[in-house]
Amino acid sequence: MESEIEYSLLKVPLEDAMRQFRTVKKEVDRRLEDVSLGLEKHEGVSVDQVSEAISGATAKLKELQSYVEKANEEEREALSRLVLRFNHLAQRKELDEMKLVKSDFNNESQAKFTAERQSVVPTRVKDIDNLWTWNEARAKRFIADFMLRSGYTESAQELVETFMLQDLVDEKVIRDSRMLATTLERKDCTEAIKWSCENRKRLEKIGSDLLLRLRVQEFVELRRSGKITEAIEYARAHMAPIAEDAMNLVPKVMGLLAFPPDTKCSPYAELYAEERWSELIHIFQSSFFELHGLTTKPLIEVAMMIGMSARKTKACFQDETKNIDCPTCSKPFNEMSSQLPFCQNTHSKLICSITGKVRHGISSVHARGGNRLPTREGATHSFRTICLSKFEGYERKQSPFGAGQRERI
Repeated sequence: MESEIEYSLLKVPLEDAMRQFRTVKKEVDRRLEDVSLGLEKHEGVSVDQVSEAISGATAKLKELQSYVEKANEEEREALSRLVLRFNHLAQRKELDEMKLVKSDFNNESQAKFTAERQSVVPTRVKDIDNLWTWNEARAKRFIADFMLRSGYTESAQELVETFMLQDLVDEKVIRDSRMLATTLERKDCTEAIKWSCENRKRLEKIGSDLLLRLRVQEFVELRRSGKITEAIEYARAHMAPIAEDAMNLVPKVMGLLAFPPDTKCSPYAELYAEERWSELIHIFQSSFFELHGLTTKPLIEVAMMIGMSARKTKACFQDETKNIDCPTCSKPFNEMSSQLPFCQNTHSKLICSITGKVRHGISSVHARGGNRLPTREGATHSFRTICLSKFEGYERKQSPFGAGQRERI
């Protein structure tokens, strides 16, 4: 699961480098073809004309050289960022291995191994404290990602600069997404359509119909404004070529020509609905992030969903078995986890319904020597609770834990 969370950390700079390479290749091919065609036109002409053509071609090639050098520098920056992030993740793996070494060392010490054996433990074990620093940096990175996506740009930038996370946060990608999403919030599809046309093939590869939805929304707005003639011309120019990909939608959209914006007739009323803009913005951002290698949801939300799924059981959704110490049982997270799968743990721990402590190898009602603790039906108690109740006058209180509550491990 952790590797899936960190996937975008490597995917984004890699996609950036590949996109830069494709753009440069197309531009180089176009300019070289332009130079070649320019020279072919001057075959069989005078020497002066040929010399002038060669000078012009030389100037164009120098411009191309400058363009390629600048593009190569940007590509190197993306690859450098990729290497830095790879080393960052490799550091986590190294710290995990050192933590394992330290754990083994402690176990050996508890077994009273000789001082000579203890002295051979690697000195780098003391660096295990850096694992906390690494995890803290990741938490701040998740928070910065969430703030950028939510539009708190200045606060996110201050957080990134304060903790020097510039190379680990994809600030530029999210900024570009927010900039285009802002134009959609103003009900202007121009920039989003331009971006979609530039990335049309890649959008088709991921199965996104973003361009079609943008075209449809443009048509709807023309019809809403009463510009029927312009709407028909727009449909002929932009929607006819993609009609084959949306045989069901396009005829329905064209039906808007016969229905005014205040119609109550379905499905045309839904096409006129203002809520379509919010849906369009969500689809655009999801497609944009997927194309750039980012997760469609904020990283912190993905991490929380993984944690909630790991603790989610059927007891979390029943009032009598909820655990106040379980995050998945609480209201905000309970709703968030409703669509998540249940945990697949094969082992559980029984929790004492009075003390909230883990029970260790004792029957739900039997104690040592045949003693029993009066309980309500189905309750489970630890041996310590039974002893306290019998010998120390332990005051029984209403337990916040449900009867037989199981703790996920």
